[in-house]
Amino acid sequence: MHDSVSTKLLALLQKYIKEFWDDGKNKRDMGKIINSFHLDRLTALLRNHGGSLIYGSDSSLKPSIVLNPSLSSPLMCEEIFGPILPVLTIRDIKDAVTLINHQEKPLVVYYFGAHFGANFRYLQDHTSSGALISNETMFHLGNSDMPFGGVGMSGYGRYHGFEGFKAFSNCKSVMHKPPLTMFPYNQAYPPYSKTR
Repeated sequence: MHDSVSTKLLALLQKYIKEFWDDGKNKRDMGKIINSFHLDRLTALLRNHGGSLIYGSDSSLKPSIVLNPSLSSPLMCEEIFGPILPVLTIRDIKDAVTLINHQEKPLVVYYFGAHFGANFRYLQDHTSSGALISNETMFHLGNSDMPFGGVGMSGYGRYHGFEGFKAFSNCKSVMHKPPLTMFPYNQAYPPYSKTR
């Protein structure tokens, strides 16, 4: 997020965590952590991030916000798959691109802003990711006409629609060559000469 909106955005994030999940008490409407291994993994991410824990707790897992974690911390180097939101502040779009390009290529880059503006075009032209999504975080996964998948460490291949058919099919190459003895086929075998 841009420095100029950090106070307002952090306040709104906390407001909606409280509203949506009753400050972490509304467990009925929250996604579930599947087992104690993952619970321990996620709470460890909240203890060793090098940033500021703005909201949440490092001893019990509930929706949490970590401001400016270290880019080399496990929180920023591993997939989270839990209710932890790392938030990094930037001065301009070039800062954002530098942060994105510092890490492995992401599965998706989510952009919030004017999607026909110069910032979006700069992000599109200077980053590599499986997808670039403007002002949305979930609907692209459900769009069967839009291929879904990563690049590099975030994954290989695409699925959904025709791309999914191609990804999960085994295309067999078949070639038929007639036994012709005319040019250029006759150039493949010896004896060789300047004319042949």
